[in-house]
Amino acid sequence: MDNYDLKSHTLAGIVTYNPEIDRLRLNMDALLRNGIKRIVLIDNGSKNADEISAFLENYPEAYIIKNRKNEGVAHALNQIFQEAYDSGCYEWVLTLDQDSVIDDNMLEVYEEYAQNDDVVSLTTPQRDRNFELNRNPDTDKTQYIKRCITSGNLVRISVWKEVGGFDDRLFIDSVDHEFCYRLREHGYQILQINTPLILHEVGKATLVNFLGKPRLLLNHSAFRKYYLIRNRAYLLKTFPLAWECDDYLNIVKFIIKTVLLEKEDRWGKLRSMVKGYHDGLKMKRTY
Repeated sequence: MDNYDLKSHTLAGIVTYNPEIDRLRLNMDALLRNGIKRIVLIDNGSKNADEISAFLENYPEAYIIKNRKNEGVAHALNQIFQEAYDSGCYEWVLTLDQDSVIDDNMLEVYEEYAQNDDVVSLTTPQRDRNFELNRNPDTDKTQYIKRCITSGNLVRISVWKEVGGFDDRLFIDSVDHEFCYRLREHGYQILQINTPLILHEVGKATLVNFLGKPRLLLNHSAFRKYYLIRNRAYLLKTFPLAWECDDYLNIVKFIIKTVLLEKEDRWGKLRSMVKGYHDGLKMKRTY
């Protein structure tokens, strides 16, 4: 394994939905600087899908699969992994959000750990473009964690297949956490490299001062907040590990911050969240 070349065994996948082309360019260029040979974009019905296609003409290493409508993040992630699995050319998939930009040495750092057969999922803390968030634990060089987000996650394709892929029903939120919980159920670990190796952005989030402390507001629409709460309620009902990760406390904090601090459509958002919570408790496990 001394000559193991991770970048040659990795398919990079990006899920796009109305992306900013300039930001997507930074994302793609960073992957190429890491030595990635093949990139697949799964587009979820973007209004600027033709612009994305034209942009990709400058990237012979990349190709796009266009969904006619927004099929959700979970469905698109499964499409990425299925592409890698069907090709028979890769051991790993590196998943990224459309506006994330990895450091130039990410694959080099990951490569050291990917050679270990016991490692099935590698991740790294995020640096946010807009806020100084404490996402870099003051611990050892690496640590095993309970869950991680999609962007910057390197996953063995064989393990994706074994656990049944991503749960399409979740559509958009907690898709990554649910997948991590099933990895853990199957006896696998998620290894985090504690050096932040990716630049990320928390949607349209803003920081406000409340009770003397900075609070992060996600400012999602009522539609998005429905899935945020519904899927977390489902995870709490289904996975004991969700309780260990304080998902119940996160739901309470999320609702309180929305009602007290967000200004736009807060009561419409509250109705969506209450409905989401009840719907989540009704969901039955299929994976």
